[in-house]
Amino acid sequence: MKIYHLTEYRFTHPVNFLDCRLPMRSRGWHDLRFTSSRLRGSTDSRRIESGVVIEQYAERPLDLIVDQRSVAFPFAFEPGDRTDLISCCTHTWPNNTTQFRQWVARFWQPSMSIQTFSLLNQMSQAIEAEFAYGRREEPGVQNPDESIFSKAGSCRDFSTLLIEGCRYLGLVARFVSDYLFNPSSLPHGSTHA
Repeated sequence: MKIYHLTEYRFTHPVNFLDCRLPMRSRGWHDLRFTSSRLRGSTDSRRIESGVVIEQYAERPLDLIVDQRSVAFPFAFEPGDRTDLISCCTHTWPNNTTQFRQWVARFWQPSMSIQTFSLLNQMSQAIEAEFAYGRREEPGVQNPDESIFSKAGSCRDFSTLLIEGCRYLGLVARFVSDYLFNPSSLPHGSTHA
C-alpha cells in the first residue's frame, strides 16, 4: 500500500524552517512493515510532501490468538490492566434507556456463558442484518438509541452502537476510523469506521 500526504502552509511573512524528522511505526499491527519512505520539504513553496510504502505480510490476517482468560464471556480483567483500559470501557452515551438495554439483552443475559467471539459476532451480524446503511455527511455520530429506533445509520453510527454495547457488557472497545480504499469507486479515500 502506498500512502502519499501533502501539507501546504501559507504564511503572511517569510519564515525559516528548522530540521525536522518524521518518526513512523505501525500502531500495534505486527504484520505491517515499512518498505520505503520519503519526506521532502521546500521553504519556497511551504509544502511538505511525505510518502510511505507499507507491506502486509501476514499469511492469515484474521487468525487471531485470544488469551485463554477471555475466551468465555463473562470474564474479569486483571487488576493491573484496568487502569490502562478505563478509557476504552467508559460509556460515551447514556446507556440506561430501555431500548438500548433490550437490544444488548438479546445477545447476553447475566446467567449465560458464551464464547466472547460468538457474542461479538452475533452483535455485529445483527447490525448488518437488521439495519440499513446510509451515507451521512453530518458531522459526529448518532446516539445508539437513534440507530436502534431508525434501524439505519452510517458505518460510524453502527460502530458506535457496537462499541457502546460492548462497553455496557463490560468489554473493552474503541473507535477506529481509517481510509477505505476502493479502486472502483470515486472519490478514492473515503473514511470508514
